Amino acid sequence: MILLDEDFNDGFPSEWSIDNDGNTDDTWKCITERGGESLDGTPFMIVDSDDAGSGVDLEEEMITPKLINIPELSPEQSLILSFTHYFNYSYYDEAKIMIFNGSNWITLKTYSSDQGSSLSSPTEETFDITDYINDELQISFLYYDEGTWAWYWAVDNVKIEIVDSEI
Repeated sequence: MILLDEDFNDGFPSEWSIDNDGNTDDTWKCITERGGESLDGTPFMIVDSDDAGSGVDLEEEMITPKLINIPELSPEQSLILSFTHYFNYSYYDEAKIMIFNGSNWITLKTYSSDQGSSLSSPTEETFDITDYINDELQISFLYYDEGTWAWYWAVDNVKIEIVDSEI
């Protein structure tokens, strides 16, 4: 059962939110390509420190809507988060996947190296988030760069679904 399935093909969805805590208006945006490449030939979200330029602080967060009324899972089921991304790392920037556990944001993973080898050769991530189920569950894609004129993080095909666990 799919609870959230966003490919950004129709732009940035109104149920999602973006927190721009940097020192400019540079933040997450929906584009179809960068330098002639894309993640899968369709629109995707990107936060681009390289495009913002030198001396620009970025603390940019893209947040899913709250997943309320998640059905009770059987012992054989798991709640899975998956997405496609390319993180083009450059020294001092970082990207984080965070989850709201009902009272706090918990970091699932921090990226501080390239993920994927190019926009046209991204990587797919999968996380079992069953242990974090709550009535206010949300996922955050947080990009941080303290004015180092780094590269970018591109994200697409975000999905949260209930799947049968492998036994």
